[in-house]
Amino acid sequence: MKNFNNIAICFMVLVVLVGEAKQTKAVDCDATKLAPCLPAFQDGSAPTSSCCKNLKEQEPCLCQFAKDPNYKKYVDSPNSKKIAAACKVTGSC
Repeated sequence: MKNFNNIAICFMVLVVLVGEAKQTKAVDCDATKLAPCLPAFQDGSAPTSSCCKNLKEQEPCLCQFAKDPNYKKYVDSPNSKKIAAACKVTGSC
């Protein structure tokens, strides 16, 4: 019986650890955080480090932004692929 209790405890610890490993930091999807990228989107200039930092933070939200008519024009702009490549962001949906 003692062996069974030890196995059960180990199993519960494993389940908790696996559950914690799957949890990721929740991202607050906020397109206004991409404001530093606006010049790069509009005129094709190189993205700033601030732009890349914020873009990486918002990466899980990019598909959501692409579906929003207010932001779709930026996501679909010819410069968006250049910015994504420069910032090393995949943004695949």
